[in-house]
Amino acid sequence: MSKSIPIDLTRLRAVVNDAYWPLFGDKTRTLMLCGGAGSGKSRSAAQNVTLRCMREPGHHIGAFRKVGKWLKPTCWSALNATISQFGVDALWKRNLTELSLTYLPNGSYIRCYGLDDPQKIKSIEGLSTVWMEEATDFTRKDYMQMNLRIRGKTPGHKQIILSFNPIDINHWLKKLSDQAGDRIKFVRTTFHDNRFLDEEYIRDVVLPMKEEDEYFWRVYGLGEWGVVGNLVLRRPLIMDAWPDEVPSQQVVYGLDFGYNNPTALVRCDINAPDVWLTEEIYESRLTNQDLIDMMIKQGISKQAPIYADSAEPDRAEELRVAGFNVYAADKAVTAGLTLLNGLRLRSRNENSNLNTEASTYKWKEDADGNPTDDPVKAKDHAIDCCRYALYTHLRDRIEAGDQVTTIDFGSLSGPGELLRPLV
Repeated sequence: MSKSIPIDLTRLRAVVNDAYWPLFGDKTRTLMLCGGAGSGKSRSAAQNVTLRCMREPGHHIGAFRKVGKWLKPTCWSALNATISQFGVDALWKRNLTELSLTYLPNGSYIRCYGLDDPQKIKSIEGLSTVWMEEATDFTRKDYMQMNLRIRGKTPGHKQIILSFNPIDINHWLKKLSDQAGDRIKFVRTTFHDNRFLDEEYIRDVVLPMKEEDEYFWRVYGLGEWGVVGNLVLRRPLIMDAWPDEVPSQQVVYGLDFGYNNPTALVRCDINAPDVWLTEEIYESRLTNQDLIDMMIKQGISKQAPIYADSAEPDRAEELRVAGFNVYAADKAVTAGLTLLNGLRLRSRNENSNLNTEASTYKWKEDADGNPTDDPVKAKDHAIDCCRYALYTHLRDRIEAGDQVTTIDFGSLSGPGELLRPLV
């Protein structure tokens, strides 16, 4: 086996953004790739670890998400796209079962891991470099544990790559970025730094944030640390340990259609005033057939009501034809949010997108900075699912301005059935 594999870097300029080019070969222990939406930070991380495998034999590089089910549409997808960009598909062996990619000329490999259980990291041996995608989902303890695991004799330099949106100025990542120096490098980018970004995404997803809300434009447009105020949900999601059996009287789903924006599906196990939330699907670029296939694979119930975005009746009808119990959601915003604020919403740690939305979903502000009665329409897809499902299912017993405290569910099976409150 060759001790080194020479790679001609000049040919990579065609597929690498200029802002990230200097990072190839950077040996800083922690490399922080902070950026707004569409800035290319995740693709850069994938390019970085792929190239290191090709140049340095003997690597075991770990690509991590906090939740394992998000690996395929993120890390795994980015790594495979990078290998294709480099034009070296024939030199890599893919193992879809364990989500690993091995560079055949020298044996270096990348494997994708979910950190749903923090104990998992303790059983992973021989890590030489780590990529933590959507690093805001991880805790500082997760990061410290990664640092402990990268030790001993490894090929090349040891490194942790953190890629993330700067959602909260109080996040532990902000404190880490303030320590930038010899051991930590902080790189900020925006959509302007990504010359491969399609104009449709810029026009329909990024630029509208500038008019919608200062916070979202600051974070996802400018890539700057966010300061959140005027939150829609008056109390944070309850993150207690998830029980082995959820005390559910009723199961309903909320579905928000998207394409460039994510399509989201959330399961709501209701035992009012408690609602246990499970993020089932949250993925962009899904066709309706993709969505149906995913719902079948994940065992989404065909009996439980699914309350779907009423603005997409054709898509909802396709799901009905596929056998799902789909209803048009009542999208009343104020009444729906009033209901959510009257319930105890319980979430899993694995609900990474839902949990992030809940901590950033806020009211629009007027010219004087005062909150209005309209929420900001950005990063709200999972929250919309909760609103669609819970308000539509319970609307006939909700009076304007009232909060839900106790509910007798009886044998409720569909939308709009009158419920009698417990007294």
